[in-house]
Amino acid sequence: GELIVACDTSGSMGGIYPTVFGEIARIAENVNPDGVRVIWWDSAVCGEQLFKPHEFNTIGSLLKPAGGGGTDPACVPKFMAKHNIKGECLLMLTDGYIGHQNPDDYSTLGMPLLWCVKGNTCFDSPVGKTVHVE
Repeated sequence: GELIVACDTSGSMGGIYPTVFGEIARIAENVNPDGVRVIWWDSAVCGEQLFKPHEFNTIGSLLKPAGGGGTDPACVPKFMAKHNIKGECLLMLTDGYIGHQNPDDYSTLGMPLLWCVKGNTCFDSPVGKTVHVE
């Protein structure tokens, strides 16, 4: 099925985009899903890109972040519900500098949720699993 990657584009993320792009490319090549949907978000969803397997080897150069404002990851499940987006799992890529989260905001997902966090070792989401990326 489709892998959904939701990437934080808040102002604090700019310096770690090379790591994020590399992780998205590595995940796509290793998992080899039917497709990868990248959702760019800050305080709202600012854009999305769809990729098919023949694009996975160049996905890092095709990524076009959109956003740059605040940080509200709850906008992602709301966007997915509004547009009836389904996938095998959701990967949230972020630096983890996020305010209080309400677990109910993620109740509509209906899929596994994995947070990949670069930089903020104190971050631990109350929903899904959290992995700290070095």
